[in-house]
Amino acid sequence: MNDIFRRLREQTLENPGTATFSRRPALAPIEQTVDGWFCLQETGNVVHWSVATDETEPVVDAARKASLIGRMASQFPLATWFLPAGAAARVCRTCDGKGHVPGLPRELADKVACECGGLGWTAG
Repeated sequence: MNDIFRRLREQTLENPGTATFSRRPALAPIEQTVDGWFCLQETGNVVHWSVATDETEPVVDAARKASLIGRMASQFPLATWFLPAGAAARVCRTCDGKGHVPGLPRELADKVACECGGLGWTAG
């Protein structure tokens, strides 16, 4: 197992609510959803894991993938190693490259993610 992925996974599992990941050692949690989790794989792929069915579905949209990894990287800097190196990227149209949704009250600014995941750019 890649040392960066292993350590990143260890760090993410220190968060409460991640106990179910003991049965899925090849996944690092990114963000919880209604029916499961968005997760990072050691390959750098992002999947949605359904806890109920124990099935994974790949996230194929490059912009969504970069956004999820970017959001993860805001808390766990090792995740930047897994950001896709795309030839096409553009300044995020929502935040204009600042990495946060403009106009939000301070108490929401850390809770509402921009479409870029805080990176300031989106995959094109």
